[in-house]
Amino acid sequence: MGTLGAGDELSPALYNRFVVVHVPDVIGYEGNEKNLATFRMEIEPMITANLLAESAAVEGVCMLCWEIISRTNRNAVIITVRSLVRLLNSSFLLQMQYHENDDGERLNLYSALWAAFKVTLGSQIEDLELAQDVHAKLVALNSGKVLKEVDFSNHTDDTSVERVPYDIVLTASRRVQASAVIGCIQCGMPVLLEGPAAVGKTALIEFLSRRLLRDKAVKTPLLRVNNSASTTVQDYLGSYLPSGKGGFHFSEGALIKAMRCGYWFLADEFNLAEPAVMSILYPVLEAISDVERSSVTLFCENPLGRYLEHRVEALQHRRLTMVEVVK
Repeated sequence: MGTLGAGDELSPALYNRFVVVHVPDVIGYEGNEKNLATFRMEIEPMITANLLAESAAVEGVCMLCWEIISRTNRNAVIITVRSLVRLLNSSFLLQMQYHENDDGERLNLYSALWAAFKVTLGSQIEDLELAQDVHAKLVALNSGKVLKEVDFSNHTDDTSVERVPYDIVLTASRRVQASAVIGCIQCGMPVLLEGPAAVGKTALIEFLSRRLLRDKAVKTPLLRVNNSASTTVQDYLGSYLPSGKGGFHFSEGALIKAMRCGYWFLADEFNLAEPAVMSILYPVLEAISDVERSSVTLFCENPLGRYLEHRVEALQHRRLTMVEVVK
């Protein structure tokens, strides 16, 4: 089997040897009633499968998803089916992990959706008016009750953790960024931190890894690959090296070791890597096994122009959530 994106081509000799199954996009509609009906037919089963919701709530959530994609696609922001599934699945996971009150009541559906929206789509859309409208509609669906705000950055407030030299201080803006990163981690999603050079992207990841992994008693909680044009697949996966005894032994790369041990893995300056290197991460971002889900995968990149930005677009559609870090 094989897959082929829109606009890509195979040679006729190879193409004619396949039985082709066309998978259309259910996103990007003009907003008419026929397209809405098609969208509902596709998205309602996803909502039912991913949310702990009464059947009456499915209708409201479906229409909210429709408004999100309709308004964002008009503004040239690509929201895919995967983006919506990520939103819904994250809502389910947050309901499982957080409580609405001190009585241990499960996090309200609409509070979970609001927290998941901020984690998965908020930084991608960057539309304050849309975010305000989403919040207002979720409050209305919640019978006018106030939504609970989930502050993920509380995980970093333990004063018993010893500070290290040059440790960062969580200012108001850094706390927002830390909360976004932790929210993604709580939902099992890899994170892409994007921002200018020397604004503290890597320092923030190092700070969070020390704070959030202190109970695992691991010697090296964060493994890292610094990418450049010369970075190879072997830097990530490993290679066979002479053993000194007339044979060879396999030396694990940083990614393999992080997945095996449950460490955090950071791909720094990721948009400098070659496409062949980026492509090896597709299965990791899909989290196709429990081994891959047990580790935390993070990326940092500087905005270096459209030529480099388009190279990570395929990764951004694979459960990768972008967090912008600015001065």
